[in-house]
Amino acid sequence: MTIERLSTVLPPPGDDRRPSTTDWPAVEAALGTSLPGDYRAFVERYGVGRIAGFLWVFVPGAGHVTIDLLAQVVVQREVLCELAASGETIPFASYPEPGGLLAVGMTDNGDVLHWNTTGLTDDWTIVVQEARGPFFTSTDQDLTGFLAGVLDRTVRCPAFPDDFPNDAIAFEAQ
Repeated sequence: MTIERLSTVLPPPGDDRRPSTTDWPAVEAALGTSLPGDYRAFVERYGVGRIAGFLWVFVPGAGHVTIDLLAQVVVQREVLCELAASGETIPFASYPEPGGLLAVGMTDNGDVLHWNTTGLTDDWTIVVQEARGPFFTSTDQDLTGFLAGVLDRTVRCPAFPDDFPNDAIAFEAQ
């Protein structure tokens, strides 16, 4: 399981962090879809926080709109629709269209991590939308596999800075 691999690269916060109280049935009902098991495991194990001083995974009920999953799904869907309306070529549909992009995270630079919702939920892969251009990078990784790969440098994401991650890989619980 990729959450175990991620835990070896990115140690989870200690037991003193706020335990997850995510109402998964309510979140999934609001989204109209189930969510990947690795994502749910990430939220349960890590909670809300910043990864390696650069990357955020959206969490339901995060306490701030900029990192709340339900809020950002709406915001990022609107961004994709606005880009398409302005004439940009968007190589993916937007969720809830079949195979549409569904936002799951963001970098401090404004790059957006999306799930490509093609296929079964646990088969969703990550697509990174570059902040400063109409570029999308598709991966064959689920969320935790992508995070582990980027952090251990076995996966290269062209949208991320060349010096990411630095040697101080940590999860900063919020």
